[in-house]
Amino acid sequence: MVGDNGNDVSGTNNIIEGSTGILFTLSVTGQSSTVWGFKAGGNPGDIAAATITDGKVVLATGKTLDYESTKTYKIIVT
Repeated sequence: MVGDNGNDVSGTNNIIEGSTGILFTLSVTGQSSTVWGFKAGGNPGDIAAATITDGKVVLATGKTLDYESTKTYKIIVT
């Protein structure tokens, strides 16, 4: 993830297999409004919905988290 100051920031989030809805929420301290998007190749298998609204990255419609088939996802936003 890239913060508003241009520095790279990363984080890890554990999500229960079979979860639906919000995967995680992004925010920038001191800013009331930030436009987020996926970096090219930053949404593997289109696992997340294409649009990030209010910083919420949600599981795409029709997608599931299956630990046996994919252990981790690396999602990159700008």
